[in-house]
Amino acid sequence: MPGERILIVDDAGFSRIAIEKTLAPLDCEYVHAPSGEIALQLLSSQRFDLVLSDYIMPEMDGIELYRHALGSKFRDESGPIPCPPFILITAHASKELEELARHLGIFAVIQKSSQERDLPKKAAQAFRDTSCNMQIVLIDNEALRLKTLSQILGVQPETL
Repeated sequence: MPGERILIVDDAGFSRIAIEKTLAPLDCEYVHAPSGEIALQLLSSQRFDLVLSDYIMPEMDGIELYRHALGSKFRDESGPIPCPPFILITAHASKELEELARHLGIFAVIQKSSQERDLPKKAAQAFRDTSCNMQIVLIDNEALRLKTLSQILGVQPETL
């Protein structure tokens, strides 16, 4: 996981630092945001491999942040910036929150009391899952490229 970029969003600075220390063995690059608004500004201009967000924050909670990020069409010089996987961290986990998060497509909800144990595992799992999804997209794009090229040239894709 070296080189992965993680955006840590929490209105409490000590919580952002604690999360970063918990994930130090993963050897990632960490960017901190003290609010959902600042997180959206960062997501609009930079690529991240994972977002770790506190659930309860003033002005914009973690669910709202995820919805905004998912619904936005951010771009940089390389093209569209995909919404990275989100993990919500909360002291107020409930079945309702976990069901809502799962329904929305949030990768995981982690209880703050178990973050030291659970967060490194879930972050590593999110990186693996994202990597697998990227490989599938690349394979699909390669197949589409071959099909398009074969149509232009008027040959069978197998001959390319």
